Amino acid sequence: MMGGSEKLDIRNLSVERGGKPVLHDVSMTFLPGEITALIGANGAGKSTTVMSVAGALPVRNGEIMLGSSSLVGTSADRIRRSGVALVPEGHTVLRTLSVLDNLRAAASHLPHDKVNQAVDDALSLFPELSSRLHIPAGALSGGQKQMVLIAQAIISEPKFMLVDELSLGLAPVIVNRLADTLVELADEGMGIVLIEQFTSLALKIAKHAHVMERGRIVFSGESQELLDDHSILHSAYLA
Repeated sequence: MMGGSEKLDIRNLSVERGGKPVLHDVSMTFLPGEITALIGANGAGKSTTVMSVAGALPVRNGEIMLGSSSLVGTSADRIRRSGVALVPEGHTVLRTLSVLDNLRAAASHLPHDKVNQAVDDALSLFPELSSRLHIPAGALSGGQKQMVLIAQAIISEPKFMLVDELSLGLAPVIVNRLADTLVELADEGMGIVLIEQFTSLALKIAKHAHVMERGRIVFSGESQELLDDHSILHSAYLA
């Protein structure tokens, strides 16, 4: 249904926000068909990283490559169309539009005759939304809003999905439900970059992990290494 063979490469990325350096020479590689966790304390630079990849923040120095194509200087819309979809934190749906219209809005790049099928495919992952299609998206629960955002990303047919704070404000049963969906998408070939405050959940479903501390990468490797040696995470979260 989705995915591809291209890697998503971040090379020596530096980003400023409000005139202050936030990322310092960050380099990471994300692979198709895998979940990669991006973890660290609040303010470590995780959201800045994925927002920069998605085109929502300008890059000062460095390169972001999807396969052989550079994403630096490309608009957020074109980056999404090229195969990188951001699921932002905060459950930011189009509140006054119906759930169905939220989903259709994400299908604007598709030929008219393929929109309904794309929406149906996304809903097949979240049948809980099927009975809520005609109510305003703002009336949904937090978990249902997160399902809408992930469904919107799926409709854009991404090669990579960047999920910023999957579990924020959600009940554990809903978080587990969403995590299972990410695993299913990765199994189908999509690359997933997961920012998650609950490191145990992130490391459980991710094959690889990067730990950020004050805008720098302090660890890159297999998630199991962090599960086996908690001192790396302990240092990053207390820095």
